[in-house]
Amino acid sequence: MKITILFIHLLAIDMKINFENVKIYTDITRKNFFEADVKEQIADVIYKHGNGIRAHALALKIYNSKGETEFTDDEVIMISQAAENFCTPNFIDAIHEILNPNPESQTEEVLHVK
Repeated sequence: MKITILFIHLLAIDMKINFENVKIYTDITRKNFFEADVKEQIADVIYKHGNGIRAHALALKIYNSKGETEFTDDEVIMISQAAENFCTPNFIDAIHEILNPNPESQTEEVLHVK
């Protein structure tokens, strides 16, 4: 039996993120959308479901952010994990889109297991 595992690495994770103007798709075709300030929503998800002082600090950082704000690679990972585990699919897509605005900047590593 052959198993293929695909790993995707972001080349640069430290980034500036603006949660005040996020595109939220309203259908699976991604033709219809609205733009929204989602600072409070993502901060609430992290505040309610995150663990530890780092999650608390990140929730407050997002909630109090003004425009583009610098986030560390660990914070970006926490944001992505919070969205993936506790948000609706269209919100997950919105967060992924702002965390990875250039999908071609990803590298793929394929591991074949025999």
